[in-house]
Amino acid sequence: GVPRLLYSSIDYGASWQAVDVHPGPGLYSPHCIVFDPTTPGTVYFATNGVYKSTDHGTTWQRVDDPNQPGMVANGDITIATHPQPMVAVEGQSGQFYRSTDAGATWQKAASTEAGGTDMFVDADSTRLYRATAQGLFFSSDVGDTWEQAAGVIGQVQTTALGYADANGHTIVYAATNGGSAAATGSARANASRGALGTSSTLVGAGIY
Repeated sequence: GVPRLLYSSIDYGASWQAVDVHPGPGLYSPHCIVFDPTTPGTVYFATNGVYKSTDHGTTWQRVDDPNQPGMVANGDITIATHPQPMVAVEGQSGQFYRSTDAGATWQKAASTEAGGTDMFVDADSTRLYRATAQGLFFSSDVGDTWEQAAGVIGQVQTTALGYADANGHTIVYAATNGGSAAATGSARANASRGALGTSSTLVGAGIY
């Protein structure tokens, strides 16, 4: 039968109902689901293909580009609302694809970095972060170029990202399993981008 890829809850997780998603033969590996914050009812779902719903998940349409097969092995989906509205997905080997027309067409970013977790901080298309096994990276040009984050957090494995607004400032959080790193050398990005800056060569597991 059709694999159940997605479940929804309307009572804060007390109960769950299967959502019908029909991805086709062999496409049954869920990766990520993201709601468009500016368009109620619009949802993107990555499952070895990118699917979009405009009716809160009742029906789905496949929107990844068949002429760009690297999109099929999808990782994270992330959405920017300003200054340029954009939906972006990570494909094979860290390849990054972006759409400025809600998934109708896609452009492949010029360069790649090791695959990981992608996030537009504060839904800002000029503030793209990627958590990887090689460290935290930053892109101001939606994935065309990447810079290693300042300090040791740019040199040890990062596994998850988040951000919060506090008193008019945006704080970026990165989770790591910890490890050792030199605080000099390849740490190139400006420390003001929110990455951890320290002279220590040993980083404990946790959230920074």
